[in-house]
Amino acid sequence: MRPDEENLGGKGGGFGSGSRPISFPNLKDHAGRHGEGMKPGEYLQDAINNIERGRAFNVRHGGEQKLCFVTRIGPDRFKFTSTDLDRSRIYTHMIDDTITTQYLSNKGITLPKGF
Repeated sequence: MRPDEENLGGKGGGFGSGSRPISFPNLKDHAGRHGEGMKPGEYLQDAINNIERGRAFNVRHGGEQKLCFVTRIGPDRFKFTSTDLDRSRIYTHMIDDTITTQYLSNKGITLPKGF
């Protein structure tokens, strides 16, 4: 694990359950930038909830295959979480007002049809 990563351990049920650790590089920084005032632990739990309840789809982004989860929270506003394919590392979780269809498109991410 790199020094800028936090090993968060598993929580009971769903994503990250059992002894498999969850890693979220730069958790505190991400929470500060995208967490809408949440503390890092609250932000992490919100990310896990989105992984468990959001619509999953695969993307290739930044040269890597990733698994993304999206939940509509307004007419053109989304909660967005990105993980590695086995869901053991969270790359980002975003819930602020800037996460729109256009924002995601500008980042090279196309939402699934019908979403």
